[in-house]
Amino acid sequence: MFTLSKTCTDLTYESNAYKLLGSQLVDYGSRILLISSQDPKDQFSIKLIKDQLTKAKLTYIESSQKEFFVNKESFIKLQERAETFSVQLVLSVGDFPQIMSGRYISQSLNLNCFEILLTPYIPYLFIPKSLYATRVGNDFGTINISPERVTSILIDPTILRKFEELEIIIITLSMLFDIAQIFLDPENNIISITESRNLFERILVNLENNIFRIDDLIEKSLTASLYHGASTNTELELTLFSLLAGQRFNIDYKYIKVKLLPWLLLEQNENLSIRVREYMDRHNLPFRLAEFSISKQQLLEICPDNIKISKIINTAY
Repeated sequence: MFTLSKTCTDLTYESNAYKLLGSQLVDYGSRILLISSQDPKDQFSIKLIKDQLTKAKLTYIESSQKEFFVNKESFIKLQERAETFSVQLVLSVGDFPQIMSGRYISQSLNLNCFEILLTPYIPYLFIPKSLYATRVGNDFGTINISPERVTSILIDPTILRKFEELEIIIITLSMLFDIAQIFLDPENNIISITESRNLFERILVNLENNIFRIDDLIEKSLTASLYHGASTNTELELTLFSLLAGQRFNIDYKYIKVKLLPWLLLEQNENLSIRVREYMDRHNLPFRLAEFSISKQQLLEICPDNIKISKIINTAY
């Protein structure tokens, strides 16, 4: 048995849906912990959301996060602040770090959690987990959250970040990296393997044909998240490595995933690996980790006991 989603959340994908946020939240309490992105591209959207909170006469404290892969110590400090303010619900607005932080706090304090995505794709969207980096930043931890904890996920195209074509390409290749981990894992169930493999092919064909519509990207990313939820094995270890490496070396983790993608495919599907490399060549995207000017040893020190991660670092370097 499997399910397409391991969470029990309402998903809204609709333009201008954020305008109904205040009336939705007021039923759960009036004191909110707002966890927001610091990305300059998100600030206008965050202001619109704050305006909705003010309009509904909701009181909030804000935590504006800088770290991308947040460590557990930061979570605990934020939890203490939320307890002092006697928050009644958590609202996470932004990208991966805001979503993971909101889930951690909501689980720790037994609160409802609402998520508003400002990017079209976030790993672990339908997996009831919160992920964090260890203090030294060379390993990761997870906590399981109640499947009912995330009450609502909102994706509103009118408040998403504005992306250049190259940014959409990087996001899409990054998503392909996660999808590849699903269908290349023989321990996953046959449906998630087969369907994620077909989805990978459809997305790659779109890239090859220069189809860069943001609405199509959102729909494909939601499908990818569903297949991730359907997987027997939901631990995207190489994605977690990329998050840790990105945090440690101050690199956007999506670029690390993109460089690893053709080498992840190479062992089991050489044809897909060649197509990905040819596509990256056309867009002047290098695919060797050495081009980050980080030594192989530094990369191997992250998750040093994971044989799979060490193998792909050696291959991709």
